[in-house]
Amino acid sequence: MNDAGRNQGRYKVIMLDQDNRQADRLGKWLKERFHVGGLIATQDAPVWQNDEPDAVLAPQLAALDGALSQNDLSFSPALRYALAPAPDALRRLRQHEGAAPGALAVLCPENEAHLTTLAAKALEHGFRLATRETDRTDLAILPVDLSQMRRVHVLSAREGRVSFQAGASWTDLSAAATACRLAVPDVLRDQYPTPETAILSGFLPCERQETAAGIVTAYETTLPPAGTRWLERLWLFTDGLAASQSFERFCRTRSPVFAQLISAPMLELCALTGHYALPVRLDRTKPVHGLRLVFQGPTLDVSCAAFAASWPLESAWGKQWNRPLPPLSNVTDRLFEAGATVVTKRASANWDTLTQARRRHAGDLEEAASNWPSTMKITPLTADIVKYVDRALSLITSVFAPRDYLAPLDQWQAIHDAGQMGGRSDAVSIAEPPEPAADFSEESPEWQAIRNALLDENGSLRPLQTDGDFKTVDRRHG
Repeated sequence: MNDAGRNQGRYKVIMLDQDNRQADRLGKWLKERFHVGGLIATQDAPVWQNDEPDAVLAPQLAALDGALSQNDLSFSPALRYALAPAPDALRRLRQHEGAAPGALAVLCPENEAHLTTLAAKALEHGFRLATRETDRTDLAILPVDLSQMRRVHVLSAREGRVSFQAGASWTDLSAAATACRLAVPDVLRDQYPTPETAILSGFLPCERQETAAGIVTAYETTLPPAGTRWLERLWLFTDGLAASQSFERFCRTRSPVFAQLISAPMLELCALTGHYALPVRLDRTKPVHGLRLVFQGPTLDVSCAAFAASWPLESAWGKQWNRPLPPLSNVTDRLFEAGATVVTKRASANWDTLTQARRRHAGDLEEAASNWPSTMKITPLTADIVKYVDRALSLITSVFAPRDYLAPLDQWQAIHDAGQMGGRSDAVSIAEPPEPAADFSEESPEWQAIRNALLDENGSLRPLQTDGDFKTVDRRHG
């Protein structure tokens, strides 16, 4: 590897830097919560991973590429990172650490017939297509990019029935719906960036699906008439119990089209990453919890519903604060840059067991993160979001911990696997960190020197030294 390639990897040290106050504030907060005081971050992996397919898949992939047209198979790294069959946080971690994408290539069909043809060709050459249920990294499974399939067809303007392909955007759906005097949601784009994600979550009703080669290619839904409005409101509470009770009472008695209970650590992370501004008038010495509601109906109806909701919520000391929340992917990216690893567990829930499920899921992930062997004794941080949509509850629990910069992907996978088991497990209680994967290339002499400078002979972090470019961290403040 040439010098330019070797210089792509570099450590990132959390330090006081007047030119990057936002990163410094987040880094100091993470060190305080994690109970660590020194180096907690790497910006890229300290080794370079070979991105070439193995000896078995290389000729198969070359043969498939030769059997398809030029634009049928994409080797774009951005597409391969984004569409690999793996959880979103793992895909982002691989990209951040400079590891190879979890997919060798991406199939790019233009329509259903083309997709069927590509699927048959792929199967002939020993590859399968990734479906929505595929959640593991297998290089013999090729993801499919449906972004070219964006057709929207109004089946019945009177009944509001619309069919759209999986690659359609909100702009595509709105253009067709507006022409027929139908309404399309204009809120929650941070939650549902495409109509397909809104369908999968239940925010939009799904009445029928179309498939080709085992891939869902189109959906049929019913849109309300023009004049329907979606109104979003957010209330903040310094009392977590009041927020939980208000959330449950409102959902069970009024059944909003969408509701979220956002835990205090998640809101604080949104603020510390620079994506959200919390009001200064609240008592910031106490944790701030969020209750997000979306009302749907005619303009007058939703305005009255939001006004009526404000009475019981403000009686429980909730304060309305209608600032748009950021996509969680933006928060995750900023946490990766600050040296944290993020693992998320999603599960369905019900009212009777919600409180116990929140504690159990947090405990499972915290234990898995704490059991990961490292040179630092850490205290993981957990945060959750309870979502109510389509009259169903779901629980999204995330754990944040300092990233193991020698084995970041193995650390993420171990915590994820323990959390998915749904119970306390010794699965990650291993004696020492695993060796790098076999397809990692040899570590360069430059990185060996950096490693020796950062770690002593016992593998412990050396004290952070002061030089002309770096400033030492004041440990009295985290």
